[in-house]
Amino acid sequence: MTPNPFSLSGRTAVVTGGASGLGLAITGCLAAAGAAVVAVGTRPPEECTDALASFGKNVEYRRFNGTDTAGAQAFIDGVAADHGPVTILVNNAGIINKAAIPDLDVAAWRALMEVNLTGPAICSKHASQVMKEHNWGRIITVSSVQAYLANETYSAYAASKAALSPLTPLW
Repeated sequence: MTPNPFSLSGRTAVVTGGASGLGLAITGCLAAAGAAVVAVGTRPPEECTDALASFGKNVEYRRFNGTDTAGAQAFIDGVAADHGPVTILVNNAGIINKAAIPDLDVAAWRALMEVNLTGPAICSKHASQVMKEHNWGRIITVSSVQAYLANETYSAYAASKAALSPLTPLW
Protein backbone atom coordinates (compact mmCIF):
# COMPACT_ATOMS: atom_id res chain seq x y z
CA MET A 1 0.00 0.00 0.00
CA THR A 2 1.30 3.44 -0.92
CA PRO A 3 1.54 5.87 2.01
CA ASN A 4 -0.70 8.93 1.89
CA PRO A 5 1.42 11.71 0.36
CA PHE A 6 -0.69 14.28 2.18
CA SER A 7 -0.25 12.79 5.63
CA LEU A 8 1.57 14.91 8.19
CA SER A 9 1.40 12.26 10.87
CA GLY A 10 4.45 12.51 13.10
CA ARG A 11 5.08 16.14 12.15
CA THR A 12 4.84 19.10 14.49
CA ALA A 13 3.59 22.41 13.12
CA VAL A 14 3.61 25.90 14.58
CA VAL A 15 1.16 28.43 13.11
CA THR A 16 1.63 32.05 14.18
CA GLY A 17 -1.69 33.85 14.30
CA GLY A 18 -3.13 30.34 14.29
CA ALA A 19 -6.25 30.86 16.39
CA SER A 20 -8.24 33.21 14.17
CA GLY A 21 -8.94 34.09 10.56
CA LEU A 22 -6.73 32.48 7.92
CA GLY A 23 -4.44 31.08 10.61
CA LEU A 24 -7.34 29.19 12.18
CA ALA A 25 -8.13 27.59 8.81
CA ILE A 26 -4.47 26.65 8.33
CA THR A 27 -4.38 25.16 11.83
CA GLY A 28 -7.45 23.06 11.02
CA CYS A 29 -6.00 21.81 7.72
CA LEU A 30 -2.69 20.80 9.30
CA ALA A 31 -4.52 19.00 12.11
CA ALA A 32 -6.78 17.21 9.62
CA ALA A 33 -3.64 16.01 7.82
CA GLY A 34 -2.40 14.46 11.08
CA ALA A 35 0.13 17.00 12.36
CA ALA A 36 0.40 18.02 15.99
CA VAL A 37 -0.31 21.75 15.75
CA VAL A 38 0.56 24.58 18.10
CA ALA A 39 -1.45 27.68 17.25
CA VAL A 40 0.39 30.74 18.45
CA GLY A 41 -0.87 34.19 19.31
CA THR A 42 -0.74 37.01 21.79
CA ARG A 43 -4.33 36.79 23.03
CA PRO A 44 -5.20 35.10 26.34
CA PRO A 45 -5.81 31.34 25.93
CA GLU A 46 -9.41 31.56 27.12
CA GLU A 47 -10.18 33.65 24.03
CA CYS A 48 -8.82 31.00 21.68
CA THR A 49 -9.49 27.51 23.01
CA ASP A 50 -13.13 27.29 21.85
CA ALA A 51 -12.19 28.03 18.24
CA LEU A 52 -9.50 25.33 18.31
CA ALA A 53 -11.43 22.65 20.22
CA SER A 54 -13.14 21.24 17.13
CA PHE A 55 -9.77 20.30 15.60
CA GLY A 56 -9.10 17.60 18.19
CA LYS A 57 -6.55 16.78 20.84
CA ASN A 58 -3.51 17.30 18.60
CA VAL A 59 -4.08 21.05 18.55
CA GLU A 60 -3.18 23.42 21.34
CA TYR A 61 -2.85 27.15 21.78
CA ARG A 62 0.24 28.79 23.25
CA ARG A 63 0.58 32.44 24.00
CA PHE A 64 3.80 33.71 22.49
CA ASN A 65 4.83 36.90 20.77
CA GLY A 66 6.86 35.94 17.69
CA THR A 67 8.88 39.14 18.02
CA ASP A 68 10.33 37.96 21.35
CA THR A 69 13.95 37.39 20.35
CA ALA A 70 15.02 36.26 23.80
CA GLY A 71 12.15 33.80 24.21
CA ALA A 72 12.04 32.30 20.72
CA GLN A 73 14.50 29.47 21.30
CA ALA A 74 12.81 28.52 24.57
CA PHE A 75 9.43 28.53 22.80
CA ILE A 76 10.66 26.23 19.99
CA ASP A 77 12.35 23.97 22.56
CA GLY A 78 9.16 23.84 24.64
CA VAL A 79 7.07 22.80 21.65
CA ALA A 80 9.64 20.12 20.82
CA ALA A 81 9.62 18.80 24.38
CA ASP A 82 5.84 18.36 24.28
CA HIS A 83 5.21 17.37 20.64
CA GLY A 84 8.49 16.62 18.90
CA PRO A 85 10.73 18.85 16.80
CA VAL A 86 9.07 21.67 14.88
CA THR A 87 9.20 20.56 11.26
CA ILE A 88 6.53 22.91 9.89
CA LEU A 89 6.36 26.64 10.56
CA VAL A 90 3.62 28.82 9.13
CA ASN A 91 4.42 32.52 9.53
CA ASN A 92 0.89 33.86 9.37
CA ALA A 93 0.59 36.50 12.11
CA GLY A 94 0.21 40.04 10.87
CA ILE A 95 -1.31 43.44 11.52
CA ILE A 96 -2.50 46.25 9.27
CA ASN A 97 -2.08 49.97 9.72
CA LYS A 98 -3.73 51.97 6.97
CA ALA A 99 -2.18 55.39 6.46
CA ALA A 100 -0.85 57.39 3.55
CA ILE A 101 2.84 58.28 3.76
CA PRO A 102 2.17 61.96 4.64
CA ASP A 103 0.05 60.74 7.59
CA LEU A 104 2.42 57.97 8.62
CA ASP A 105 2.88 57.43 12.33
CA VAL A 106 6.46 56.19 12.67
CA ALA A 107 5.71 54.28 15.89
CA ALA A 108 2.85 52.46 14.13
CA TRP A 109 5.17 51.72 11.17
CA ARG A 110 7.76 50.20 13.51
CA ALA A 111 5.14 48.11 15.32
CA LEU A 112 3.79 46.79 12.02
CA MET A 113 7.29 45.92 10.75
CA GLU A 114 8.07 44.19 14.03
CA VAL A 115 5.03 41.90 13.77
CA ASN A 116 4.86 41.41 9.99
CA LEU A 117 8.56 41.14 9.18
CA THR A 118 10.77 40.78 12.25
CA GLY A 119 8.52 38.15 13.87
CA PRO A 120 8.69 35.80 10.88
CA ALA A 121 12.46 36.30 10.68
CA ILE A 122 12.92 35.39 14.35
CA CYS A 123 10.61 32.36 14.17
CA SER A 124 12.20 31.17 10.91
CA LYS A 125 15.70 31.52 12.36
CA HIS A 126 14.97 29.20 15.28
CA ALA A 127 12.69 26.73 13.50
CA SER A 128 15.04 26.37 10.51
CA GLN A 129 17.87 25.30 12.82
CA VAL A 130 15.72 22.44 14.14
CA MET A 131 14.64 21.51 10.62
CA LYS A 132 18.23 21.32 9.45
CA GLU A 133 19.13 19.08 12.40
CA HIS A 134 16.30 16.70 11.44
CA ASN A 135 16.88 16.92 7.66
CA TRP A 136 13.25 17.83 7.02
CA GLY A 137 11.23 20.97 7.33
CA ARG A 138 8.86 23.38 5.69
CA ILE A 139 8.51 27.10 6.30
CA ILE A 140 5.44 28.73 4.80
CA THR A 141 5.23 32.48 4.99
CA VAL A 142 1.89 34.15 4.31
CA SER A 143 2.17 37.36 2.35
CA SER A 144 -0.50 39.42 0.60
CA VAL A 145 -1.46 40.60 -2.85
CA GLN A 146 -0.87 44.07 -1.38
CA ALA A 147 2.85 43.33 -1.68
CA TYR A 148 2.48 43.78 -5.44
CA LEU A 149 -0.05 46.63 -5.61
CA ALA A 150 0.33 50.37 -5.22
CA ASN A 151 -2.19 51.71 -2.74
CA GLU A 152 -1.54 54.92 -0.88
CA THR A 153 -3.05 53.76 2.41
CA TYR A 154 -1.38 50.35 2.52
CA SER A 155 2.22 51.49 2.10
CA ALA A 156 3.59 50.12 5.40
CA TYR A 157 1.61 46.89 5.18
CA ALA A 158 2.58 46.36 1.52
CA ALA A 159 6.25 47.03 2.26
CA SER A 160 6.24 44.50 5.11
CA LYS A 161 4.57 41.82 3.00
CA ALA A 162 6.82 42.43 -0.02
CA ALA A 163 9.86 41.94 2.20
CA LEU A 164 8.63 38.48 3.26
CA SER A 165 9.13 36.79 -0.12
CA PRO A 166 12.94 36.60 0.01
CA LEU A 167 12.93 36.01 3.77
CA THR A 168 12.01 32.33 3.88
CA PRO A 169 15.27 30.39 4.03
CA LEU A 170 16.32 27.96 1.34
CA TRP A 171 18.91 25.35 2.02
